[in-house]
Amino acid sequence: TQLDLSHVLGLHLLFLEPEGLSTDRVYVNGLSTSLPSDVQDDMIHSIEGLEDAVIVQYGYAVEYDFADPRDLGHDLQHQSLKGLYLAGQVNGTSGYEEAAVQGFVAGVSAALGEPFKLSRQEAYIGVLIDDLVTRGVGGEPYRMFTSRAEHRLVLREDNADRRLMPRGRDLGLIDDATWARFTARRDRIEEVLVRIREMRVVPSPEVVEKLEEAGLGGLKKPVTASEILRRPDARWSHMVQFFGFEELAAEVAERVEIEVKYEGYIVRAQRRSEAAARMESLQLDPALDWSSLGFLSTEVRERLERARPTTLGQMGRLPGVTPAAVNAVVAWIGSQRRQRRA
Repeated sequence: TQLDLSHVLGLHLLFLEPEGLSTDRVYVNGLSTSLPSDVQDDMIHSIEGLEDAVIVQYGYAVEYDFADPRDLGHDLQHQSLKGLYLAGQVNGTSGYEEAAVQGFVAGVSAALGEPFKLSRQEAYIGVLIDDLVTRGVGGEPYRMFTSRAEHRLVLREDNADRRLMPRGRDLGLIDDATWARFTARRDRIEEVLVRIREMRVVPSPEVVEKLEEAGLGGLKKPVTASEILRRPDARWSHMVQFFGFEELAAEVAERVEIEVKYEGYIVRAQRRSEAAARMESLQLDPALDWSSLGFLSTEVRERLERARPTTLGQMGRLPGVTPAAVNAVVAWIGSQRRQRRA
């Protein structure tokens, strides 16, 4: 029997969302439009239940030009106009957060008098700005999606304080009380991780019975407590109940569980991140004549001449630049250094 789904496939869902507790305004989510006001009136009134609705604020669209962000450095300063910093939609981006972080980086860099740079391994801010200044926006407004970050397993929400709080402290943005709470929490997590990785659990009848009753599986050989916690259904409360560990604050217990359960994935991600950082640290001569490197294809040379990357990492992220081309440049740089030493 063939099902007729045309009535379902042709359906477009709208959501009526109250805008707040102290207002009777309702936002029609899913009906974004920039059509003329009379057309918007007719469209709303054609919806069952909204025949008598009054539009308080009509939909609208904004069209704007932008400056090519590839003309900027990582501090968002224009490379040809020193002292001019560009941030936000003027760089071809869309979204409040994207604009805010650009303003932050540009403002800090201008105040310091030197580039304030976050790497792609440190923060999504680093991914966003590096994409903008090396790749550009590619024809449509840039949004920062997690899929753009190759190190997204390292850039987790739960470790944002550990990644970025020290940078904020260096800038004078973190007060003593906040810093003290952060360091105490960080040290506590590290202390617990060390203890749980060192503690040995022997498969005694009592322990095996407890684990099986809790649905955590059996135990045939001695393991560490962290290996028990790594099991899918294990929680910190089991560590307290079975092995005498102390109760922890909820956020500390959550961080310990994450570090233990995803340890294998996190370690591999960190190794990749460290390898990428080494690539990033290999500087390329800004005056390098890419067109003279005959071992590269014409397409790659043209892309490199246009983008002029300053590190090997930036080079590898350019569209159309293959891993083989990166390896060839690495080999060429090595040969140049050996010749100079000789």
